[in-house]
Amino acid sequence: MLNTRDVEKACRRYFVQGILITAFLSLIVVALYMQFPEWNLIAPMIMTDIFSLTVCIAEALVLRIVAKHGTENLHN
Repeated sequence: MLNTRDVEKACRRYFVQGILITAFLSLIVVALYMQFPEWNLIAPMIMTDIFSLTVCIAEALVLRIVAKHGTENLHN
């Protein structure tokens, strides 16, 4: 059974991993844009980053709320 500390730790880890993955993928897109400027990838990248960060934050918050109401609701 998970305690509150484990839930907070898991939520924080999930949040940080989501931000790092989003930043890494953004750097790849920026590198591609520098190589091929005619592809014009900056506007789609910004929209994708905003969406990705929003989903990451929402999932971490939902995970925290569900786990605080009862850890039996979480699946391994």
